[in-house]
Amino acid sequence: AAAREAARSGARTLLVERRKRMEGPVPCTGLVSPRTLPTLGGSSKSIIREIRAVTAHAPDGSRLHLRSDETKGLVIDRPSLEMELLEAARSAGAEILLETKADVKREGEITLVSESGEERLEADVIIGADGPKSRIASEFGLTCDQPPLPAAHAVIEAEPEEEDRVEVYFGRTVAPGFFGWAVPAERNRVRVGVAIAAGIDPKPFLDRLLAVHFPTSRVVSRAFGLIPSRPVDRSIADRVILVGDAGGQVKPLSGGGLYTGGICARIAGRIAAEAALSGRSDRESLIEYETEWQGAIGSEIRFGLAAREALLPLDDRGINALFSSIDDPELLRFIAESGDIDRPSLLIPALIRRPHLWELVLQISRIMEEYK
Repeated sequence: AAAREAARSGARTLLVERRKRMEGPVPCTGLVSPRTLPTLGGSSKSIIREIRAVTAHAPDGSRLHLRSDETKGLVIDRPSLEMELLEAARSAGAEILLETKADVKREGEITLVSESGEERLEADVIIGADGPKSRIASEFGLTCDQPPLPAAHAVIEAEPEEEDRVEVYFGRTVAPGFFGWAVPAERNRVRVGVAIAAGIDPKPFLDRLLAVHFPTSRVVSRAFGLIPSRPVDRSIADRVILVGDAGGQVKPLSGGGLYTGGICARIAGRIAAEAALSGRSDRESLIEYETEWQGAIGSEIRFGLAAREALLPLDDRGINALFSSIDDPELLRFIAESGDIDRPSLLIPALIRRPHLWELVLQISRIMEEYK
């Protein structure tokens, strides 16, 4: 998406991709908001399902059911979306090199390595979109001091109970530090995964989740990945812009990064092109990128980080108590109607307009304080 925007803005653009083709198991559940595809510049071709409901599972087995009349999420085919965006970048004028690795140095020199050998070139601006363990971020000293969250993901043969409902699982024995999930995908396919606190192997937790909730289902594929825990302190350096997971631009409460990454990619491509065309690509000339993306999504990321920090200390007893306090039909209906997976902070002003729910929210706050 960043390459497409840079090419559209008139810059000579090269997109380098390690993979040979956009296919195979990917560590992405593919659950996104309805606004994600237009933000990225994708069509509806990659949509598999529409999601209108979620069931949350507490450690003691209790459940919370939320359902909306509106479509709250989409399940997409990630390789299909990537291929569409790749072709859009090509159509915009970007040169594409697949099955190629890029070794980037601080001086702006890039060594391209492929089966045909090595080639050296220089770039006025480098957009690092190379994931949560970004080598470009490391080379330019732009890494985050907090480690990413490990995640494990499996596609299994199963039919969901409801084709438009997502399951979410909480608990220290399920997914310490984050949560587990089951998302309906293609026909007779469910995507199951866990993300957990840094420094812990996610595989045993995924195996346990599969054994408890899908004991007879065959595993079709597995994938492992990392979710940035927070944005990098600086997303720019001389000649360099970080975007997406490389810059830690993900939603703290869900770990999703396609919507936030899409917003930042559009800004990155445009500003990188402007800098390259003007002949000024030092850090001061690129500062507008950081200002713009922080203005677009920074407040939501800060809200998500604060909410995650408030929830993180809860043990299983606290999670169970929290579920019990939320289990009110009117409150659940309010959350289902007003909830937005891209903008969870919007619940606050919506709640202010519903004073009859304030006592329930105060009760939830007291429980969170008590069980820390």
